[in-house]
Amino acid sequence: MNLRNIRLGSNPLTIGLIFGVILALFLILYSFVAPYVDQVLGAISIFLNIGIYVIFGFLAGRRASKLTGKLTSAMGAGAIAGLLSALITGILSLLLTFINVDYYVKQAQLIANKQHPVVHVTSSDIMLAQVQYLLAPLVFAFLLVLIGGAIGGFLGKGRAQVAAAEEEVFTPPAPKTPAQDDDAPALTNSSNGTGAGIRRSAASWRSRNARRNRNMN
Repeated sequence: MNLRNIRLGSNPLTIGLIFGVILALFLILYSFVAPYVDQVLGAISIFLNIGIYVIFGFLAGRRASKLTGKLTSAMGAGAIAGLLSALITGILSLLLTFINVDYYVKQAQLIANKQHPVVHVTSSDIMLAQVQYLLAPLVFAFLLVLIGGAIGGFLGKGRAQVAAAEEEVFTPPAPKTPAQDDDAPALTNSSNGTGAGIRRSAASWRSRNARRNRNMN
């Protein structure tokens, strides 16, 4: 049993699910330090954010293609990973917005009061705006993971083909069967014949003694 398959999945579906969950957890943890990273790196931080999605898609795609040797499997694993991570992070963001919706309504209402005409802001307006705000980044993240999966699948597919070719070239030697000793049956037959001969000699010796005894009587 391959323990690595158990740990990282044994088919593209499970690989995509596992890497999708890992990516979502990483993004959640990264969100706590993202503001500090943006301050340090500035505009360069956008390339770091893009690289996170591509790298995870690359790992998922390479893993899937190494198992199946197909580029479509890699893209499927990348697509599942990107979709699942986008759903998890999106749902979490909506949940946090729903928990603090009253605060967002008050802040939005303060801004709306400065406009003419004044618009009454409701919690449903806040939730709808949050969905619209998240839609484009999530689709973009999904596409990045899919691209990374395609790249990883292309490289992993080549390694899978090389491994398959090496397995076809190498043929294990046939197991050796123990050679039969041609003299064994002869020895057995000889020993059997010797035993039978001894028994016949003993029987003839007893019969001669019996006849001699009758003659003497």
